[in-house]
Amino acid sequence: PTSTPTPTPLPAWRFDGFVYREMEATRTPLAGVMLHLYGSNSGIAGPGDWEKTTRSDGGGYFNFHIIPPWNFTHFTLVADAPSGLVPVRAWSETGQVVAPDTIRWENPSLAAHHNYFVFAQPTPPSIGALELLTNGDFESGVLAPWQTEGGVRMGAGRRTMHGAWLGGADSNLAQLEQTVAILTGTGTLNLRFWWQAQTLSAQSGTADTLEVRATYRGRTTTLLTLSAQPPFDQWHEEDVDLSDLITSFGTAAAEEDQLTLTFVLQSDTTLSSQFGLDDITLSACCVVLPPPEGHERFYLPLIYRLR
Repeated sequence: PTSTPTPTPLPAWRFDGFVYREMEATRTPLAGVMLHLYGSNSGIAGPGDWEKTTRSDGGGYFNFHIIPPWNFTHFTLVADAPSGLVPVRAWSETGQVVAPDTIRWENPSLAAHHNYFVFAQPTPPSIGALELLTNGDFESGVLAPWQTEGGVRMGAGRRTMHGAWLGGADSNLAQLEQTVAILTGTGTLNLRFWWQAQTLSAQSGTADTLEVRATYRGRTTTLLTLSAQPPFDQWHEEDVDLSDLITSFGTAAAEEDQLTLTFVLQSDTTLSSQFGLDDITLSACCVVLPPPEGHERFYLPLIYRLR
């Protein structure tokens, strides 16, 4: 009997590879990504009018099998970015990577050409900490928008003629406060200010004091208690981390929470004291959004100021 000859495979181009999603240090196959293969000849602008499309399968694999008479001198492979992702890199065994989502060949051989594309979620822009307080240096020449009660007035500051002064009389209660709005999920919150005490002589115990308080979600916390103790007439700097205060509540449903910063002076009936305040800052940074599907986490300094 006469045997049937085995047909000789036709020469072909094969452009194949994988599509991945990168999360931190790991890569996972990305299914359903649309890929385009364009063919053109020398002298044709752009990738060419001839186009084939396919999608990556469940394992992230794709394959273009091209046989003559489709005969081109140039091929261009393009991967579309899935929704919410951006191309970050591409690799080709034989082609030229011209962009993270584009690979090109000039006169490729009739053979297999292996490639891969990598997508990831976009990196948010780097933005520094945002200042929440208004007129914390009192350089406007007035106390507003700070709210005051009792003996509070403008006076000389640390380096300029403008600062806030509390007290100066016996049996005095003076208060300076400002309320700001913070987007739920704020990661870090830092208070920094300068102060000095003026009095005739050192006070015993806590006779005249300046308390620094923060009220958040209905709970008031005393951050510092400063006493009229030497050295007098000198500016001192304080730095207080409020991050634990705002994160201890966890993430709430409300988009904003209010925080009130309050300075309270209390004096007794003898040896009246006064406290100066200047260069008060309340810096917020890095709102932590709930991790979406895939357990990625974003850090965005999205802070609103209450006006």
